[in-house]
Amino acid sequence: MNAAPSALLFGIRNSRKLYDGLLAGLQNPELMGAKETAEVGIKYQLAQRPEGKDALAAYQRIAVAEGAIERIYVRLRMLESARGFHLRLLLDRSHAPALGRRADQGQRGTPP
Repeated sequence: MNAAPSALLFGIRNSRKLYDGLLAGLQNPELMGAKETAEVGIKYQLAQRPEGKDALAAYQRIAVAEGAIERIYVRLRMLESARGFHLRLLLDRSHAPALGRRADQGQRGTPP
């Protein structure tokens, strides 16, 4: 069942408002500055407590993981979710092996 064009447009507009708001918050220096200041305060308090060392180590592990994600995110998003192609066939994983074989063999044509 296809959504009516007006319902589809409503959904697109709602999504746009959501992402516009998220981006505005991330780009707001006052908001992000307050978050960064709060994080520094929390880390300072943790450093003052013997049991806080594990939590500080977790912050470091998270930073390393976020760095790894940042390096591969675009490639992962484009290839694994087919966002870079917007092709329905690539979203259907049943065609992936055949498409890969055809690409390796230099064949062109319609997928099976």
